Amino acid sequence: MKADTLKLKDLFQKEVRYIIPTFQRPYVWSQDEQWEPLWEDVRNAAERYIDALIEAEGNDAKAEELAGTHFMGAVVLQQQPNAAKELETRDVIDGQQRLTTMQLLVDAAQHVMERLGEESEAKALARLVTNHFASGDQTFKLWPTSLDRDAFRAAMTNETDAAPFSSSQIVKAH
Repeated sequence: MKADTLKLKDLFQKEVRYIIPTFQRPYVWSQDEQWEPLWEDVRNAAERYIDALIEAEGNDAKAEELAGTHFMGAVVLQQQPNAAKELETRDVIDGQQRLTTMQLLVDAAQHVMERLGEESEAKALARLVTNHFASGDQTFKLWPTSLDRDAFRAAMTNETDAAPFSSSQIVKAH
């Protein structure tokens, strides 16, 4: 077993499939208990980055270094064997609620950028939630438990009407 400290972008930038096994609980995070505190953390990290970007005179790499990191908690992944031509696949053993929430957050931000006509930013964010060399449901970097799949697919596919899943915590989070 190998333990590493990674940034979320390191987890999400590569072509990979994170599968939440059926033995994991469905998505249960809620606004008061988890989303609002997480949003405050995201806002604070973004504000630190903006301040650092000004200090670094627009140098993105330097700004990332100056802004520091935010600990999101442990994520435990188990590599699954796959052929060289297939997507790298990992089971999410721990951290499924955080990874799901962050995928939903990034996808929602991507959707907003798309609606605002910010194509470059929208494409950059889309690369963090989708595998571009895959098709069907394999395009999603994260794949939830079977109970959450339909709602997740509806939330993550901007053209799909998510109204039939309005009671789903996944759709509410998105």
